[in-house]
Amino acid sequence: MLEEARRIVEAARRQSVRARLIGGLAVRAHCPGTPLCDRPARDIDLVVPHEHLKRLLAVLADLGYEENVHVSLASGGHAAQFFRACRHEQDGTKVHVDDRVDVYLDDFHPHHRIPLRGRLALADFALPPSDVLLIKLQRSSPDDDDLRDMLALLTSPRVDEMKRPRPSTPATSRGPAPGTGACTTTWHATWKAAAAACSASRSRPRRRRE
Repeated sequence: MLEEARRIVEAARRQSVRARLIGGLAVRAHCPGTPLCDRPARDIDLVVPHEHLKRLLAVLADLGYEENVHVSLASGGHAAQFFRACRHEQDGTKVHVDDRVDVYLDDFHPHHRIPLRGRLALADFALPPSDVLLIKLQRSSPDDDDLRDMLALLTSPRVDEMKRPRPSTPATSRGPAPGTGACTTTWHATWKAAAAACSASRSRPRRRRE
């Protein structure tokens, strides 16, 4: 699915659509080869500017995806979902029933609103690790996959962006940091939040997201 995500983002780019990857596949993109991320993926999570959605619809249609219009209606137009029959096999068996693309417009908001529009220019494919981690941390009830993704981001030796902001990039061009004024975190607070999430998970039965 990671290669499929690259295919979609590149096809979108050719149509001047700024689509960026978030979620578990973004963690895998930032932490290649990490055993914590070694699991089948069913969905691709993207963030796009709301005014690019119509062009993205055409891109995904060309790739064989259909829209689940119920998601757009239920979200008040803040998100969209697309699907097609699964084209990925393992040992001759379909990995899952369908391939799914979840699209968030401007912000990520299933739990708490995280403004991401101003962060899209920072990357060509997946949003920076700090954004991907913040999205994981704001879940009220993280599941085992979320916790594994957090640990992968926090322990990967390849992930430096969160520790050392690039001084050559002016703050104005980066856009506001996600959660500014509401949930801006220092590294100490980030580690504390991750530790709290891991601790909370020990008090409930293990489960995996469907």
